[in-house]
Amino acid sequence: ARVAQRFNLPVSEGVILIEIATGSPAAKAGLYASNQVVERDGQIVTGDILVKIGETPIKSSDDIFRALKDRKIGDTVSVSVFRAGK
Repeated sequence: ARVAQRFNLPVSEGVILIEIATGSPAAKAGLYASNQVVERDGQIVTGDILVKIGETPIKSSDDIFRALKDRKIGDTVSVSVFRAGK
């Protein structure tokens, strides 16, 4: 929430993705990571902000592990992300 307020992001909860392993399911799904917060054309750009996995709201990295702990390799999960203003 503090980062969202500092950079005036339109989400109040979620986890900014700063690193995604090459070839990982997240990379194959097209998730975007960045360890920088920059302004481009008047808009704040970060890595994707993961806000939900399945029905689990994501507020911390612990929530990510909790949402995935009962999943098996190869399972499909739905994710909700905030990306560059959308």
